[in-house]
Amino acid sequence: MSKFIDKEKKCSRSKKIYIILIAAGLLLAACGGQGASDTGEVKITLTDFGIESSMTNFKAGVPYHFAVTNEGLINHEIMILPPAMGDMMDMDMGELDEMA
Repeated sequence: MSKFIDKEKKCSRSKKIYIILIAAGLLLAACGGQGASDTGEVKITLTDFGIESSMTNFKAGVPYHFAVTNEGLINHEIMILPPAMGDMMDMDMGELDEMA
């Protein structure tokens, strides 16, 4: 009789775990899918002598997700700046950091 009760407890516990996992999976799927359609993913690849982007035109008010990969041999950084105003090439990094 006790073997039967132990099997029943194990089966009941397995069912509870299975239901919890399904509920967690559905919850995560619902949370993850919400913003995916509203956000454009932009893949950016940095190299030692260049930058490649999967997208170059952006719309105001649309959220974007930037996935940046450094394929260079040295560390790089990326900054999002407003459209060029005058000659920005002569600015030092401190001035560019203030604009970012």
